[in-house]
Amino acid sequence: EEIEKENHLPSGCIRDGRWVKPVYRRDPKQTVGHIILQMNNAEAADYLLVHKIHIRGLKYETEKPRKEPYRCMKCQLYRHMAKECKNPHDICGTCAGQHRTKDCNAYKSPCCVSCKSHDHASWDRSCPTFMMLCDRLNARFPENLAPTYGSLGVMRVPTLADIPISTRAGSQ
Repeated sequence: EEIEKENHLPSGCIRDGRWVKPVYRRDPKQTVGHIILQMNNAEAADYLLVHKIHIRGLKYETEKPRKEPYRCMKCQLYRHMAKECKNPHDICGTCAGQHRTKDCNAYKSPCCVSCKSHDHASWDRSCPTFMMLCDRLNARFPENLAPTYGSLGVMRVPTLADIPISTRAGSQ
């Protein structure tokens, strides 16, 4: 409700919101977090994608989620999830060793399980295998590359004249 008001959105257009990393998993020194908002309509979503989002007086970047390849967190290979993995051992996403990624101490010696490169880790978004799989998904789902959901022109962008004088910054 607070975010809707601050961004001049219709009441009830934000269905749900959640932090990407739960609060209990954050480092005490963490200063940045990512939030996922589920919107009830494409017009409101597109408005935030074009005009960014304001939260407590600060303006933040927004991004439309894209379909991306699934990577197993157990074996680090693509196209399946850990719960379906047939590999008997955990494989590290950083060094490709036989241990869980969270237990890795070899972060200075990366090795990608997918492409066998020692130039990056399995989770690196510049991995050629990851990029090739993203290209395939983008070909199958062209809307993946669109910056908005395509509703622009439907929702009228509020102007300063639309904001009641009593809520404008600096008004008394």
